[in-house]
Amino acid sequence: MYSRTALVLIASIMGLAAATPHLVAGPTHFGESAVLGVGLVVGGAVQAVVAIGLVLKPSRRRMLANLLLAAVGVVAWWFVRKVGLPLGGGLWRPEATSIPDLVVPIANTIAALALAAALIRPAAASARGWLTAAATAPFVLLALVFGAVGAAASADDTWLSLSAPVRAPEGQTVTLMYCDPNGAPLAMDLSEPGPGSAHPAPVALYIHGGGGAVGDRQAAGPGAALANQDGALFGQMRAMLLKMGFVVGSIDYRLQPLYPWQDQVADAKCAVRFLRANANNLGIDPMRIGVWGSSEGGYLATMLGTATPAAGFDIGDYANQSSGVEAVIDMFGPSDFTRTSDSSGFVKAILAMTFHGDIRAERRASSVTYVALGDPPFLIFQGADDGEIPPHHSVELSEALTKAGVPNTLVIVQGAGHGLNTPGESPGPDALARQAVGFLVDQVGSKS
Repeated sequence: MYSRTALVLIASIMGLAAATPHLVAGPTHFGESAVLGVGLVVGGAVQAVVAIGLVLKPSRRRMLANLLLAAVGVVAWWFVRKVGLPLGGGLWRPEATSIPDLVVPIANTIAALALAAALIRPAAASARGWLTAAATAPFVLLALVFGAVGAAASADDTWLSLSAPVRAPEGQTVTLMYCDPNGAPLAMDLSEPGPGSAHPAPVALYIHGGGGAVGDRQAAGPGAALANQDGALFGQMRAMLLKMGFVVGSIDYRLQPLYPWQDQVADAKCAVRFLRANANNLGIDPMRIGVWGSSEGGYLATMLGTATPAAGFDIGDYANQSSGVEAVIDMFGPSDFTRTSDSSGFVKAILAMTFHGDIRAERRASSVTYVALGDPPFLIFQGADDGEIPPHHSVELSEALTKAGVPNTLVIVQGAGHGLNTPGESPGPDALARQAVGFLVDQVGSKS
């Protein structure tokens, strides 16, 4: 049972954790949108000052003020992400879904619940300091993590331009809004090969991992670390592919628990349709698109290769375009969600949140469900010592593809865990990157 003093402290530190990403993000992006930048700074500053005031001089009025701010923060986040704000006018720019979308609403929700409990709890005549410290210590640690991760990610956030033309200059990387499902703008980084490369160019689209709950498309930063971009050989392969004349894309997608699993598949498919719809402006060949991803991204890559429009995931923008791809590289992604009893605790927790034990949903989400003759060629990399997504997922997918007559190659990497950059693994990262790039070159890199 938490005392009122402990609840007030928990609410205050969570309020500060929620305010920190806004205070960091605002000044970073003043030049992009003064309205949104000032709004974030003012909102963050007010919440921080009120939270500190509550600690210095607790009162019922200040508890109510903090509760109101926390509730407004949750409602505002929900409205922007689920309903959306009017776009246009140049007054603001939508922010791509990112790590602060998890940190801020969770911190504000904890703060609001703690304050609501404090308001209905009578003040104790005396409170033992060590009990208060013990009760608040876990929340202090959580707030420090939220504040640090949220601040680092906020400084690296992408605010998307609504008016920028859909184009990618030679030798440069641009960030484009590829789809905007229900007011949740989604970002794609698109890197063009250098001057002199042949056009229309083939495309290699990368989809990040992170268990469907964390990570982002970027090559560096907190999101990249959570997505294990190094374990997916992302930087290494992107550099090699650009030299081979590929256009290389990397996408964000909607994350859990904010959005259901179906949205992630729909987003990946929308990204492919976006590329095809804008092929002329981007200088790409719409008939030469390959995809690769790791972990959750590997799973989404397999769904691009197997799930046809009949599966029901092709919803949203560019409905007149195909979301099919010409080649798939799956790096240690799950393929059968009905067989996950030997996965790690983290994976089991994500799956429980995702499917709630619904076997029909698990079967519908599994890429092995959709394997059929005519699917594109697959290259599958799997760590032999992977404790997150055990090797049987890759083995089962390969067997299903073979049975259906789909060309595929399965590579079991000895000594590798949940990532392809484990010291001493065989084949090593360089050999795997060369094989992956060679596969994409063979399948989509040259005109037939």
